Amino acid sequence: MISLALSFVLAPQEPKMAIHIIAVLKTGTNQVPLAPDQGAKMQREHLGNLTGLVHRKKALAVAPLDGAGDWRGLIVFQPDITEEVAKASLADDPFVKGGYLQIEVLKWYSQVDVFKPRTAGFLDLEAVTFGLLVRPKDAPTYPEAELAEIQKGHMANIIRMADAGWLAAAGPLASTSDLRGIFVFRGTDQKQIREEVAKDAAIQKGRLECRLSTWYVSKGVVPPAK
Repeated sequence: MISLALSFVLAPQEPKMAIHIIAVLKTGTNQVPLAPDQGAKMQREHLGNLTGLVHRKKALAVAPLDGAGDWRGLIVFQPDITEEVAKASLADDPFVKGGYLQIEVLKWYSQVDVFKPRTAGFLDLEAVTFGLLVRPKDAPTYPEAELAEIQKGHMANIIRMADAGWLAAAGPLASTSDLRGIFVFRGTDQKQIREEVAKDAAIQKGRLECRLSTWYVSKGVVPPAK
């Protein structure tokens, strides 16, 4: 289990922590092709709904994913938004109603101000790197003392990546599944990011793996390195 202390390393001066509901937009079961005019109309309604979540201050980050398999996009809600409200806000999305997208809800423990207000238009995007920490199904077990050392090394590498400016956000997922945590990296140099992540003791010992994809967020949402 990733320690709940993980997020504190990015802002050590008593950051405010909270559970953020994340809606994962995944490929749905309906694969029937849409007529061009129908698809365009649904896309306009879809974008209007997502833009409204930001304007009504329900969502902190709304952005598509590339290279994440059937994960098509992520919506990170404000910490006061409940799972029920998050689901209800997407229930009328035309792609969700039509079965072209389906929703998976995650609970992410991170800083309240982990993302910032955008500094440009909703569709004025910049690419960052999204990292999903996963527990392999064949993850080895270790004695408690060794697990504690692995955790110390895991935390040390997070601090190092944050201090170097690579890591913008980190936090564990409140889940009993194999999905364990989330990293958000500045930039898109996935080769270099993989090299930095590979220094993590939990990665080296086979306790975690990190799956990288490109996340297209509105400019300003992911703050620059200090």
